[in-house]
Amino acid sequence: MKSTRLRKTLIASLLFALMLGFSVSMLLQLSTGEDSILVNQVSSSNSRNLAVHNLTVSTAPSNMITSVQLDSDFSSFFGTASLVTLALGTVSIDRKEERSSTKLRDRIINEVSLSPGIHLRGLHRALDCAMGALQYHLRNLEAEDIIQSFKVGNSKHFFLNGFSDDNKVLELTALLRNPTMQLIVSETVEKGRTTQAHLSRSLDLDKSLVSYYVSSLIKADVFETIRVFGREKPVRVTEWAQLSIDSLGLIVQ
Repeated sequence: MKSTRLRKTLIASLLFALMLGFSVSMLLQLSTGEDSILVNQVSSSNSRNLAVHNLTVSTAPSNMITSVQLDSDFSSFFGTASLVTLALGTVSIDRKEERSSTKLRDRIINEVSLSPGIHLRGLHRALDCAMGALQYHLRNLEAEDIIQSFKVGNSKHFFLNGFSDDNKVLELTALLRNPTMQLIVSETVEKGRTTQAHLSRSLDLDKSLVSYYVSSLIKADVFETIRVFGREKPVRVTEWAQLSIDSLGLIVQ
């Protein structure tokens, strides 16, 4: 992104320099035009004066006329070249911006396809693009039914359209985008059933953090408690959640 901004700055500077050169060439043309008029006036005056004395001389040096003509030709050429370069540069910038816009749109679709349930901040980090451009394309892609969004808490998560029609599956997928949540679920899947104390020890996580995530998973019907005697109730993954995890490959081993 920085290199793109640098290229745009350099192109803009070049175009400004060419426009300035064009302005100078126009002033030069006006100046040489006045000089030509002056030479013609001097030539006419000298011709009349010399005619009285029946003399035949050159009224203006040929190299002066040639110089004026060359200056005029160079100014015209430079002005034309500046305009052509300006037009080509403008077209080039427009095409680059169009290609960049199309490329970002494709990258968004590809990233959402590879990481279903990814949230806005995750997309922003993965694509390393301007947030405004990202949100613009996301709105258009949703309007075109290419991607769909699902909100969990305060975060909006994105999927390719048709990923699932079940909101529970969308919520499970979005929850597992959280690395800590995925660790807890993965450990529980491996053990069959576990306790919060075991999760805290085995994953080296604070007990309060484990309690918060386990409670969220129970609320989402991803975990269920097992009735046993004792103070702490073991938890396990619900049947539907296990089927979804297996069929969609939601846990990275």
